[in-house]
Amino acid sequence: MDITVSKETIWRHAADEYGVVHVTKVTRITDDEGDVTDKLWRRAISPDDDISDLPAELQASIAAARTPDAVARFEARKVDTPVLP
Repeated sequence: MDITVSKETIWRHAADEYGVVHVTKVTRITDDEGDVTDKLWRRAISPDDDISDLPAELQASIAAARTPDAVARFEARKVDTPVLP
């Protein structure tokens, strides 16, 4: 008996007050026997990060989170936060 496997990708994201978007990609693999496997990928995307490698729908959500106020708060935080060696 052959087992049928299906794969589904789910994107979840939420933006903080600094315009940083926290993205989770869940790749859910299921088979006809009811077994489920979730593979997780996470990334925090800052306002100055390149997003061209992400799906268009996600790019639109990230662009919407990059409001002028959020980007200004992000830039001000970069100045106030020392970089550790």
